[in-house]
Amino acid sequence: MKILLTLILAVFTSISIGQSGYLGSKTNFQINMNNSVNPFTVKGKQVNENQYKETRINLNTSYSFTLNRVMNDNIQLGIGYRFANMALYSTDIWTDIQDPVNPNIHSEVKAKILNKLKVKHHSGIINLRYFTNGISPIGKGIGIDFELGRTSIERLDVDYATGYELTSSGSSSGFLSELLSDFLPFNINSKKRYTLNQLNQDNVDSTTTLKASSIVNSFIFKAYIGRTIPLTKKIGVDLSFTFPLLRVLRYNNTTKIGMMISQKGQTLQERGNATDAIAYSIAQYNGLSINIGLKYFL
Repeated sequence: MKILLTLILAVFTSISIGQSGYLGSKTNFQINMNNSVNPFTVKGKQVNENQYKETRINLNTSYSFTLNRVMNDNIQLGIGYRFANMALYSTDIWTDIQDPVNPNIHSEVKAKILNKLKVKHHSGIINLRYFTNGISPIGKGIGIDFELGRTSIERLDVDYATGYELTSSGSSSGFLSELLSDFLPFNINSKKRYTLNQLNQDNVDSTTTLKASSIVNSFIFKAYIGRTIPLTKKIGVDLSFTFPLLRVLRYNNTTKIGMMISQKGQTLQERGNATDAIAYSIAQYNGLSINIGLKYFL
């Protein structure tokens, strides 16, 4: 926090040393829509009362707001905030089911999660931009982003169904998918559809609540490649790609470091918490992103 306050102070006391940016503007405010693309990751979706399917094409959107200061003709420094209403990728939950004949007997079964599970992730941002054409804050640029984030929930309500059967499973054919399937541990185009509540036994459609506290802290280090195009004297559009250089997640008294976060633990446990699933979603929402933003030059 002391470091962040120091940087904020450095940005807003730099008026005397910062050179003019676009048309004399030294400060700009930017609103960004960040879209992380994860085509290889499964999400579940209830189509209607009796149908459930799994898909792989995902576009995960988050929103960021930054206040930027031009330091010289090439350098821009910014601070901001990013918010993501993250969808969890969990498609299954292990839950205890009471025997319909003998209420003293319980069995643990895997159920399909029917509702979209969402949690909120908040991040503070510090970014640095280097404009290669020497007319900051417009033109082509490269840069880095540092993000410190946190997700904390006390409970998670999960709608599920144990009565389901697989009705279709297939994949689209093609040279590329066939080639990639030899190297990847999954079929990139697989499609599965289930019929719900059709089995005569173990047919339960219910809701359970994960009451255990789930807290995940994150540190994300990203690279930026983009371009700011002026539309008017006061407004510009920023088009960019960002991709992670390092992702560090802290949860359950452990630290996960690296580019990839394992899918292990995505299946929720009724008697546990959702930290593994949350950590996986944070990693996915901070993958390769296509971003579009609007800049307002003060």
